[in-house]
Amino acid sequence: MERHIVLVRMLDATFIKKDIPILEKYGKVTDVFYKRTKGFSFVIDWLKSFFLFLNLFRKATHVFVWFADYHAFLPVFLGKFFGVKSNVIIAGYDAAHIPEINYGAYTNPLRAFCTKYAVRNADHVLPVASNLGVKLEKLAGPLKDNLIEIPFGFDSKNWFCDTAKENTVITTSIFETERRIKIKGLDFFIEVAKAMPAYQFIIIGSTPKGEKLIERPKNLRLHGRMSSNELRTILSKSKIYAQFSISEGLPNAVIEAMLCECIPIGTDVGGIPDIIGDKGFVLEKRTIENAKKAIENAFISDGLGKAARQRVLKKYPANKREKMIGELMNQ
Repeated sequence: MERHIVLVRMLDATFIKKDIPILEKYGKVTDVFYKRTKGFSFVIDWLKSFFLFLNLFRKATHVFVWFADYHAFLPVFLGKFFGVKSNVIIAGYDAAHIPEINYGAYTNPLRAFCTKYAVRNADHVLPVASNLGVKLEKLAGPLKDNLIEIPFGFDSKNWFCDTAKENTVITTSIFETERRIKIKGLDFFIEVAKAMPAYQFIIIGSTPKGEKLIERPKNLRLHGRMSSNELRTILSKSKIYAQFSISEGLPNAVIEAMLCECIPIGTDVGGIPDIIGDKGFVLEKRTIENAKKAIENAFISDGLGKAARQRVLKKYPANKREKMIGELMNQ
């Protein structure tokens, strides 16, 4: 029998769309883009989605939902009714609760209810990093034996170092709001730059709106969006990549930077410690002094960038996610 697979997502993100050709190897894929709406529009869109899933699930065999949130409720609920195997992918904010900045899938009762229902009733819950599974159970309660870590895979042919390194510290994130700045730790990154005026710092992903929200020191350069090739080129030149986020999933940017032989420095959140291991520096406490010490040690490290690349090659090979999804599909 031919498999019919439904992919449900709310983001138009490359790391999500990479799953489509993987799933297409196992059956016909219907890509459902779930709209983010509020108020009366939310009710209308929810009803439309209900009837859409009713129609799709008459033939579907599997459903994959990116992130657990209100949009995951219907696919899991109807999946149980129609006998469709449901898989919910946990990748960051769905295992986070930071009420002071209203961040995470548990910030209001409806979203929390939908999230908990989805992860407690899905056939499989697929965190992209093991730490996310631990955090998820703290928020949603103990889960049945359905947690399977399936990380991303990365093509090392697209990310590599081909230039001499410069003593620069780089981070990447598109930012247009104060909340985004705080989540990605860009405010902390800027404070570290101010505390280390002798070194050059770079943020990739600035926007005109975002630049109005920050105070930029002289040793900080800002760049807007870049193509993958442009980003690879600047990562190839930079010695250090810093990720000072307060919440994360498995940040692709850290892995891509390590493939470009940047020495990684990151906070102890989400999948960051899993990525870095002992081939960089993980801040147990996010303080300016700890960050300065890590940066200074990284600048005098010899060969750590090459070791960081080798760690990624072993831990996140290009075919790893594809292989693990294939095993799941063939159960």
